[in-house]
Amino acid sequence: MTKVFIPAGIKDKSIRDTFLAIVKELGSGNKPSVSEYDPTSSTVGSPGQLIYSEATNSIWMFVANDWVKILGTNGLNNVTVFLYKKSTANTLAKTFSGTFTYTFATRALSGGTLSGWSTTIPSLSPGENLYVSLATASANTVSDTIPTSEFSTPEKFGIAAIDGANTALVNLYQVTSSASAPSAPSGTFTYTFATTVLSGGTLNSWARTSPSVGKGQYLWIITASAFAIGTTDTIAASEFTSPTTLSVGGVDGGTGGTGDTGNTIIRGKVFYGNLQTSSPSAPTASSWNLVTSSFIGLTNLWSENQPPVNATNTALKEWSSFYSVTINGATGNQSISFTTPSGAIQIADDIESDNFSAGSAGWRLQRDTGNAEFGSAAIRGTLTAAQIGAGTINATKLSSQSISGLGLTIGTLNSASSGQRVSISDTVIKVFDSSNVVRVKIGNLA
Repeated sequence: MTKVFIPAGIKDKSIRDTFLAIVKELGSGNKPSVSEYDPTSSTVGSPGQLIYSEATNSIWMFVANDWVKILGTNGLNNVTVFLYKKSTANTLAKTFSGTFTYTFATRALSGGTLSGWSTTIPSLSPGENLYVSLATASANTVSDTIPTSEFSTPEKFGIAAIDGANTALVNLYQVTSSASAPSAPSGTFTYTFATTVLSGGTLNSWARTSPSVGKGQYLWIITASAFAIGTTDTIAASEFTSPTTLSVGGVDGGTGGTGDTGNTIIRGKVFYGNLQTSSPSAPTASSWNLVTSSFIGLTNLWSENQPPVNATNTALKEWSSFYSVTINGATGNQSISFTTPSGAIQIADDIESDNFSAGSAGWRLQRDTGNAEFGSAAIRGTLTAAQIGAGTINATKLSSQSISGLGLTIGTLNSASSGQRVSISDTVIKVFDSSNVVRVKIGNLA
């Protein structure tokens, strides 16, 4: 037999051995026959005989009175890819662009233009918000390409106390009789975490449950990631991955190798138990307990419980830190990180004086609406308002580019207290000279 050169790209030993076995059979004159479907237990064969199946694009060998699949399609990898960015803005758009490549073995995201976004959680300063956008990498190859359109609308983790985020993989399935990918769904969907129900949008023959697959049919799958702080998440049709063939109907093949177990990622927020003026050190923890969903060995005075509010001393701040726990699916090893603590004065209810009575006594500041009620106020700077309702406004001077109104009663306006002046009242305009003699009268001449 002549020398066999194995391609440099084949590095796995089991694949190299399989490759050599096929080459040896071909070298001995054992050419594979072509079959429309996979061989079954009733298919006649002889030791070492090869069959190529068009149904599953696989090669079978007759070994020990049975057919064994020795080369076929790889399994499907699914991973949720997160991008992070901090900002003081109340909302944030997807400023990253282009098409990215996610490599499953190294968990690395390359390509595209991040424009300030990162695959790691940044440290936050007081007043900054943490935004998260995510997409799903899904492929039966070593990597997957992810266009910007598949990433979700950025969600904000506010500095104020928030619930932990919910995340879930949403799969849709469809069976076709053709090897051509089916049309994607359209519209906007709503995913409810508690019931796993997907509503809204147009499915275009896609289904939430995997249907049965007949002989020669193709089973397709698309996946999107649901991610929200609340009980539901909105998923645009563009966030679903491109259709991937999950299986082809026919005789069951041999059991494939077990794929890597995906990582578990848990995120949330912890609070420092004491209100104080200066920032405490960032917390640490030894591990995360999956049964109780809590930390083991968390730094003293840190917990997931928000401390009581002290509105009598605004110098005292509430301190909090975001955490991220990553549990390796293959080894079970845990990686725990905390952000730098950020301080805020937390007001959880309306603030009012102990003698407040609406319209008559005391004062009040309403938390939810921002409305306020005072007896009187001295404004040293500029008072800006869309609407002022009042009985009487007393001022040394009023300055405005224009004054307008219907049924306006102005009383009497004088440009000077005596001497040369202009006097304007509700019914007449008078012009006086320096001797207080009326020289011009317009309106009521009585």
